[in-house]
Amino acid sequence: MTKVILATFFLVFTSNAISQAITVTNTFVDGQTASAAEVNQNFSAIVAGVNAIVRKDDALSNTAIGLTALTRSTTGTFNTASGIEALLNNTEGNSNTANGGYALSANTTGSSNTASGVQALYNNITGNNNTASGHAALYSNTAGANNTAIGNQALRTNTTGIQNTASGDSALYSNTEGNFNTANGVQALYTNVTGASNTASGFQALVNNTEGSSNTASGDGVVRAWRVRVQADKDAGVAAAAGGG
Repeated sequence: MTKVILATFFLVFTSNAISQAITVTNTFVDGQTASAAEVNQNFSAIVAGVNAIVRKDDALSNTAIGLTALTRSTTGTFNTASGIEALLNNTEGNSNTANGGYALSANTTGSSNTASGVQALYNNITGNNNTASGHAALYSNTAGANNTAIGNQALRTNTTGIQNTASGDSALYSNTEGNFNTANGVQALYTNVTGASNTASGFQALVNNTEGSSNTASGDGVVRAWRVRVQADKDAGVAAAAGGG
C-alpha cells in the first residue's frame, strides 16, 4: 500500500483564527528516494508561503498577518495588523493595532489607534488615539480623535467628532460631529448627530436626542418616554380645548 506524504501545510494563528494553506511542489511515497533538489524546492515553497502570510519589518517594527495586511506601508512604524486588508492603506501612521478583517483598512497617517473587530475603524484616515472594539465600531470615522467605541456598531457614523465614549450595541450610532458625549447602554444616544456634552446611561437613554447638548439621562428609555408623555398631554389639551369650544 502506498502512503502519500501530505504536501499541504496549515498555519493557524491562535486567537486571530486566521488559516492559510501552503502547497509545496513535490509529493513523495514510501520507498522512494527524494532528491535534494526536490526537498529544497519544497522548503523554499514553505518559506515563501509563510512570508506571504506573516510579514515582519524589523527596520520599522511592523508586523502583518493576513492577506494584503499593511502592504502599502512606507514609513509608518510600530504597527500591527492581523486580518485580511487590515491597515491596508497605512503609509505613515504609527503605533496602530488592527485586529480583524478590514480593520483600519483606510488609515493612512492616523496614529495610536486600536481597532478590534471586522471593519472596526474601517474608514479612519487621519484620526488619532481612537479605540474601537466590535463589528463596525467607529466605522465611518475619518478624522475624529480620542474616541472610544465598545460594542457592535457603536459610534458607527462618527466622522470628525472627538472625545466621545460609547459602550453598548449601537450606542451613539448616528453621531457624526458631536463631541464630548458619553453613552452607556444599548442604543443610548442612538440618534444624536451633532449634540455635545451629553451623558446617557441605560437602554435607549436619550435615544431621540439629535442636536441637544449638555443633557444627562439615566435609565431605560429616559427622554424617549418623556417625549411620549409630553405629546400625550398636548393631545389631551387640544382635545379639551376643542370640547370646550
